Amino acid sequence: APAVDLSDLPHLLRHSFRASRKAMVRAQRRGTAADFHEWRKSVKSLWYQLRLAERLVAGLDSEIREFNQLETALGEEHNLVVLRTKLTGDKDLRHLKNQLNNVVAMVNVLQEEIRRSTVVLGTRLHSASPKEFAKDLQRRLRPKGVRARKQAQSAQSRPAGAGTAA
Repeated sequence: APAVDLSDLPHLLRHSFRASRKAMVRAQRRGTAADFHEWRKSVKSLWYQLRLAERLVAGLDSEIREFNQLETALGEEHNLVVLRTKLTGDKDLRHLKNQLNNVVAMVNVLQEEIRRSTVVLGTRLHSASPKEFAKDLQRRLRPKGVRARKQAQSAQSRPAGAGTAA
C-alpha cells in the first residue's frame, strides 16, 4: 500500500481545498445546476479526506461536521434539480399543468433558499486561502504516536485487560 508521509498531508489536503474553493466560486458566478453539482462533488471529496486525516490533525471535528453539513445541503439542492427535471419531463403529468407549475415553483423557491445557505456556509468554510488552510493543518499535525484525546481517554477508561486477546 502506498504510504503518505505525515508532513505531506497538509499539502495534499490543500489541493482538495483549492478545488472545492474554485468550484464554489464557479457555482456562485455561473449559478448552473451542473456547477453546484461539481461543487458538491469536490466538497464531498474534501470531507472524506478530512475524515481520514482526523486522527492525524488536532481539532478537525468541527470542520468535518461543517463540511458534511455543506455536502448534505448541496446534495439536497441537487435532489431538487433531479425532481424538477423528472416532473417537467414526465408526459403523463402534463394534464396536471397548474398543479405541476405550483410544485415546480415551490421547488424553485426551496432550491434558491438552499443555494443561498450553501453559499454563506461555503464562503465561511473557504475563507482562508489554500495556502493558509495548509499552514493551519501543518500547525495542528499530531506528532507520530500521539493519539487523539478521545481514543486515549477511552483506552484509559477500559477495565484492565479489556480489549486484549485472551
